[in-house]
Amino acid sequence: MKSIKSYIALTSVVFALFLVSVLGLYRFYIEHPKEVEIAEQLQLQELNSLSKILRLKKTTLSSVTLDWAHWDDSYQFLTEPTTFDSFVRSNFTPSSFITNKLVGVVYLTNDAQIHYSQGYDFSNETTIDLNQLLNIDWTLITNRFNQVDDEVIHGWLLTRSGPAIYAIANVTDSLSEKDSVGYLIFIQLLSGSEIEFIESITRLKLNFTTPNTKEELALANTIADLAPVTLEEGFQTERYRIIRDDTNTPMVIIHITHTPIHSPNLLEGFPFVFAITGLVALLLMALLERIVHRPMKKHILAIEQMVSEQNLTPLTERFRINEFEKFRSVFNLAVDLVQQQKLALLELSTKDALTAIPNRRAYDTFAPTAWKHAKRHNTTFCFAILDIDYFKQFNDSQGHQAGDVALKQLGALFSQHFCREDDFYARIGGEEFVVILRSSHDDFLPHLEAFRQGFEDLNIPHTSRPDALKVLTISIGAVIVKHPNHLSVESGLAKLYKLADETLYTAKQEGRNQIGVEYINN
Repeated sequence: MKSIKSYIALTSVVFALFLVSVLGLYRFYIEHPKEVEIAEQLQLQELNSLSKILRLKKTTLSSVTLDWAHWDDSYQFLTEPTTFDSFVRSNFTPSSFITNKLVGVVYLTNDAQIHYSQGYDFSNETTIDLNQLLNIDWTLITNRFNQVDDEVIHGWLLTRSGPAIYAIANVTDSLSEKDSVGYLIFIQLLSGSEIEFIESITRLKLNFTTPNTKEELALANTIADLAPVTLEEGFQTERYRIIRDDTNTPMVIIHITHTPIHSPNLLEGFPFVFAITGLVALLLMALLERIVHRPMKKHILAIEQMVSEQNLTPLTERFRINEFEKFRSVFNLAVDLVQQQKLALLELSTKDALTAIPNRRAYDTFAPTAWKHAKRHNTTFCFAILDIDYFKQFNDSQGHQAGDVALKQLGALFSQHFCREDDFYARIGGEEFVVILRSSHDDFLPHLEAFRQGFEDLNIPHTSRPDALKVLTISIGAVIVKHPNHLSVESGLAKLYKLADETLYTAKQEGRNQIGVEYINN
């Protein structure tokens, strides 16, 4: 016969085992799957960031390629043999490759014959024969391009220095009025510094390898593509993705290592649970709902709602259990990381890369809102367009690198002159800029005149200018609307843009380096 003390001990042990079993089943079937789901969502976000950054690089290269392909100089380069040497000397210096981060440039005729090709070796900082970098049948790319209706397309190439992106566009005149006379292809290498930048944004560790043997190619065909982004393996600390070339052949294997922000562990916290259960099993049973289950359920529901709404926010309510509070803190760190990545991508998409001021996309977002605000409050509204006088002649004589420097100087001047809260400026294309001013005081023209004079005072030499003034200047076309709410519904930004453009044209015709003004309902 056993003593009551033995039965009490046995009962306590059985209850403790029962409680541990219940908690174990709860963690195995409910809590742990939720943690795994959260971790998978974070890893999917990291893969999405990687895919978006690579897509943004290709889109940026496409924009640069299309811009060059629609120069009148590029058109003449393919159609007029006498311009060959001067065009190459002016545009394809080492600084041109460095500025645009290019490792290769190819001009092809309409029948895919090479008109000009040049490579660049960043390690030795010198131009090289493009055949030293890659050997490719260019008709594969031109045929793919001719099968679509897009102005420009991009893709991947495998070079002897590693994976690279390319963009191809038809060469035509700046107004796209003439038939295409060939193709322009720009090539950018995915260099080590580029990979380090991508790693700093995505918090991933990336290793790029090339499948060379038949066995490696067979293995590569079993790996999921980088795009579209999926998480078919579920939660993994490491995974592989493949990048294919235009022939759908595996080109590069990416070994991806996720940052260990939080790795779901089925046994996490169990030693603590065993200790507490052995000492205070009955008390733990009473307090478990309040201390563990209720806040965990609340946070899981909050995270599920975030996932459904695709909007991650920090968890504000603190846990009383240290391990769960650590999980909340790590989750909040992950949320901060996602927000930083979103802000970084937003800044990349709304800032002009050359001048570091807002770009056309930022203008398209800001301008309609500013115009609606002016009409609603009936505040004076100034819309101005400006560009650099004789800028084409400046580029032709000084070179595009000097032109880029001049554009940067003009961009820096904006923040010095238009620094009020309501002032806005943006580069909307080439050497064309827009300024939007809103104020209850009629001081727009002094501001614009000070800006015009400030740029002239930079004294940037322009010796090929046809008039007597041998420095770079700007002309401005401004439209000032005194009472915006008196205008009809149809009188919107498009009309202001057209009037400002016409006023700018008038200023150009009357001698340049001046401000043309059009008043509405003065």
